[in-house]
Parts: sequence; C-alpha cells; structure tokens
Amino acid sequence: MKKKSFFRRPLVIVIGLILIGIVATLVFSGGSQVAYQSATVIRGNVVQEVSVTGIVKPVEEVNLSFERSGRITGVFAGIGRAVTAGTVLVELDRTELLAQLAQADAQGESQQAKLDELRSGTRPEEIAVKRSELRTALQGLANDFATVQDIVNDAYAKADDAVRSKTDAIFFDDETTSPQLTFQTTNSSAENAARYGRLAARNELELWRTELSAVGTDSAPADLEAALVAAKQHLAVVREFLLDVLDTVVGATGVAATTVDTYKANLYTARTNVITALTAVSNHEQTLAAQKIVVQRVQNELDLKLAGATPDQIAAQVAQVKQAEANSQSIRAQLSKTRLIAPFDGVVTTQDAKIGEIANAGAGITKVISSKAFQIEAHVPEADIAKISIGDNARVTLDAYGSDVPFNARVVRIDPAETVIEGVSTYTTTFEFLKDDTRIKSGMTANIDVVTEAHENVLTVPQWTLGGTNSERTVMVKRGERVSTVTIVVGLRGSDGTVEVTSGLKEGDTVVVEAAAK
Repeated sequence: MKKKSFFRRPLVIVIGLILIGIVATLVFSGGSQVAYQSATVIRGNVVQEVSVTGIVKPVEEVNLSFERSGRITGVFAGIGRAVTAGTVLVELDRTELLAQLAQADAQGESQQAKLDELRSGTRPEEIAVKRSELRTALQGLANDFATVQDIVNDAYAKADDAVRSKTDAIFFDDETTSPQLTFQTTNSSAENAARYGRLAARNELELWRTELSAVGTDSAPADLEAALVAAKQHLAVVREFLLDVLDTVVGATGVAATTVDTYKANLYTARTNVITALTAVSNHEQTLAAQKIVVQRVQNELDLKLAGATPDQIAAQVAQVKQAEANSQSIRAQLSKTRLIAPFDGVVTTQDAKIGEIANAGAGITKVISSKAFQIEAHVPEADIAKISIGDNARVTLDAYGSDVPFNARVVRIDPAETVIEGVSTYTTTFEFLKDDTRIKSGMTANIDVVTEAHENVLTVPQWTLGGTNSERTVMVKRGERVSTVTIVVGLRGSDGTVEVTSGLKEGDTVVVEAAAK
C-alpha cells in the first residue's frame, strides 16, 4: 500500500501545476477581457417632465341663443368682428313689446296718479273732470255698440255671397237637402264633406238671418255682444265648407283647366272675404272689451274721488302701483331677451342669424370667443397625472410655428373625473398661456412639456448605469483596476435619462456597465 501512494503523489502534483499554469495563462495572457461603458458621476440639474398634446381653446367661449322665438330684425356683428362686452349682436322684432311697455308704463303712471290723489284728497274741479271723462267713455262705448249691427250684417252678406254666389257653379240642387257637385273628383271624402258642408252652410245662413232680424240699434248691449259671438260661429262653419269645396276642386276630373282655375279663384275670393269678416268681428269684440275697461276704470276713479280715500283704499292703491311697476319690469325683462349681447370682449366666430328669418328659442346662432386669453385642453394619461399639480409651469410649442418658437403656460385646472380614450383613463388638464400673443389661435395643436419637479446641483448618473430593482438600486464603480458593485439610493428621475443619486456615490466616481466580452 505504501508503494502505491508513493507513485500517485507526484502525479497529482504535476496535474495541479498544469491546471494552475493554464489559469495563469488565461488571466495574464489577455486571452479574454471584459469591455465596459463608463460614465462619470457629476453634479447637475434633474428635471422631471410630462409631455402631452392638446388643442388651443379660448378661455371664454359662449354659444348664444334666444330664450324666445321671434323674427330677426337686426344683425350687427358678422364673423370675425371684434366686439366688446355689452355689444348687441343680434336683435329680434321688439315692436309689440315696446308698445306693451309704453302701455304698461302709462298704466303705472296712472296708478301712481291715483295714489297721489288719494293721499292729497279730491277737489271739486277734479270730480267734474272725471265725470266728463266718464261721459266721454260711455259715449264711446255706445258708439261701438251702435256699429255692431252693421258689422254683423256685412259679415252675413260676405258669408251669403261666399256660399250662394262663389260656389253656385260648383253645385246643383244646392238649395235642396241633397246638393251635388257639377263635376267628378278623385277625393271622395272631400266630396262628401263638401256636400254635407253645403247643406250645413245653407242651414247656418238661414239660422243667422233669423238671428239678425232680432238685432237692431235699440238692442241691449248683451244681445249685440251675443250677435258678434254668433257671427263668429256662423263664419267658422262657412270657412270650413269653403276649404272642403277647394279640396274637391283640386281633385276635379273631366273639367277644363280654365274652369278649375275659375272655381279656385272664386273660392279664394270667398275665403278671403270670410276671413276679413271674421277679423272685423273679432276686432270689434276687442274694441268693445277695451272700451268697457275704460268706462269701468273712469267710473272707479270717479267713485273713488266722490267717496274719499280710506287707509285700506290707499293700501290697495299702493298695491296697484306695485303691480303696474312689476308689469313694466316683466315686459322689460322680455325685451332683454330679444337681444343677443356679447358677455365679454371677444371675436364673433359663428353668425347664423339672417334678417327676416325666424329664430327658434334655444337654437344657438351666434358664438363669441375671447379675443386675447387662450388656454390649452389636454388629456393626461393616468400614469402621468399624479406627477402634475395645479400651478406647474409648462413649455408649449405650436405645430403652426415649429418647435423653436416656445410659449410659456401653467396648469390651472385638472378635471377630477376620468375620460376614457381608446381604453385608457385620462384626465382633462387645462393650461393657460402666461402672456397674450396674437400668434395664438383657437384650434391650434399644442405640444406641452410640463415641468413637474426639478432638483438643482445634485449628483447625477445616467439611468442606463443602474442595476438592481426598484427597492434596491446598484451601480458598478471602477476605482483603479478594480470594479465593485455599490448599493445606492436614487432620487428624482429626469426626463432626459438622468437620475439623482442621494447616497452611495461621490462626485467624480466612474460608474461602468459591462458592454461585451472580447
């Protein structure tokens, strides 16, 4: 056994020496070297930015529409027109409201005068004047009633002419219980309505004539007013009859075109006459109603002067004055709704109003944007929104002018509710330009770099030199010929690829990253 051990030991020693030689050769002969990329730890500024794209919008923008419908009578500012706050842009017809306001103001003055009279007492001269006014008002009412007979008689004459003259050629047996058309028509329902309407019109005229025989100049006012009401009812029947007959004529067959034209002309004339009569009757009803109000008002005023004022009457008249004032204010409020007024200094960008057209309530027709102040609206992804705060400064470039023309802005609003765009939650963020600039236009595309945080004069390394994980960062530091791994603490990460180092390195250190084996 000892002999075997003697022979093996030199062999083991030889093999060991050979292996040591091989390793030494590999190490010292440069058979394989490690290449590094290096960077020097320096002091500098680390700036964190968020880059987004947005659209330029005016700070103030409003679509104007009317609260009430009406006919447009004035357009005072076209597209591109610079306007100041309070400028009238579009106006509706105000004629009727202005007349109502004048009447309401006059009523208010009248009520105030009554109140003044109540408080100061009534003089005999005033009573005499008021009695004279009452006589005049009563005479006016009597005159209005006196013309009722003429008005209803004229209305009857127009209706009778429309039925018996203007449609005579269209019917035969028209005064019987079964009137017939003198032609064929494709509108059978209109034919039936016209035949029935002719019979109804005849009966209506006969009833009307009977009623008129009881109306005279000595008729009671109530009977005269009833005659006006009845006249409207009779005229309405005749008007409907004419419309049915016109439908039959439109569908007439086997009749010469000239004959059809004659029928239509007669029917149009008849309908116009009936409508004229209806208008006259309605207008006279309104005249009577208005004059009765005048009589009652003057009578009340006279009674008030004769009786003298009590505290309750004075209080009641005060209420009348307030009511009249409220009426005037209401009409003035309605007048204000007939004008579209620029709410701020700006430029008109939309003007769809045209004189003579009817503007519908609530339909936007004019748009005004602020002429100077502009802002940018951008959608910031959720990954970046936590980095942005209101007040952050931003550098803006506009596609229209290129990246070498910067503008300064700041964050003024962040919408707390998300907006999902292509499956990504974003948050609407508003930027406001710090200075007015005539080059800025609404609708331009803006590229925004938001400075969210900046650290100055700190130790920095390139991000590509970092190793490890987020919880523990490391770098490879070369000192002389020795490369060692050092644990560091990082701070702010810059948008340019630099990273702040708060501990673990010193200025001038060389950090390396293995590039490749040679």
